[in-house]
Amino acid sequence: MKNLSPTKIAYEHIKHRIINKTLFPGNRVIEEEIVRESNVSRTSIRTAMQKLQYEGFLEIFPNRGAYVVKPTLEEMRQVYEIRTLLEERALTLAIPRLTETTLSRLRANLEAQRHLGNQFNIPEYAELNREFHWEIACASQNPYLQKYLNELLNKSSIYLIFYDNSTDDMRSLEIHGAILDAMERRDLDAALQALRRDVDFALETVREVDASGGQLTVSL
Repeated sequence: MKNLSPTKIAYEHIKHRIINKTLFPGNRVIEEEIVRESNVSRTSIRTAMQKLQYEGFLEIFPNRGAYVVKPTLEEMRQVYEIRTLLEERALTLAIPRLTETTLSRLRANLEAQRHLGNQFNIPEYAELNREFHWEIACASQNPYLQKYLNELLNKSSIYLIFYDNSTDDMRSLEIHGAILDAMERRDLDAALQALRRDVDFALETVREVDASGGQLTVSL
């Protein structure tokens, strides 16, 4: 982090703690701790937290502070519902605008997902999953779609990291492969169909939690 600004240092530090499960959903982000751990000012930390709130990682309450988002089952259903609508539109815009650079990045992402193999872990998978879908959002070349999908993808990542008990990514890998194959062929209908399968697969985990008691329990 040698050449990063103080705000970027604080941003990366807090985000790293969330992704690596040292800050849990519902935990308050204590400014004094971040000052001590990252050696940046409170002003930089507060600016970083505002950015993390904008991106869907934190919630900031007046006179109470900043907290890691803690999604309810209903909120997660709503996130995936809106994600489906926005990603379908992003994919529709992306297909005719695809470049070899975008396709190369998607291929590299898929290869990284394959390499997880026996060393599968949810935080790394969640990041790769997010990057895969983010490439599609960027390929749409629509900044408004990107803005809202960025927040929804981050909320989905929080859900995956803390609540998903998957032990491999085989099914997700197969579906992502189908999305990429359809994109390479410029087959919009097949790409949309695979995308819906991907979202349905994610929703299955939400339904499983609901069936097991209706409470989101953090996966350690």
